Amino acid sequence: MRKIVLCNMQAVGMHLYGCRSLDLMGLYMANFEENMHDQFAVSVFDGTQKVAYPKRDSVRVLYGILNTTYPKSDVYLRATDVASVH
Repeated sequence: MRKIVLCNMQAVGMHLYGCRSLDLMGLYMANFEENMHDQFAVSVFDGTQKVAYPKRDSVRVLYGILNTTYPKSDVYLRATDVASVH
């Protein structure tokens, strides 16, 4: 199984899952999410816990990568920048 690591992908919604930000240089797994309202739904996981969503402008690209490589590869996102949360 291959491991694909993507950088410079922005994530949102961390506050919905208890954390205010992702760990800098942390490695998070991207995976499909079942959602009847959004056929391109993707979530960001830390282990088995959902921690965020990719920003909307990145979702279709990420969905395409997951769709062509899954289940042959694990797709990870690396947090490379921290945005302040107010």
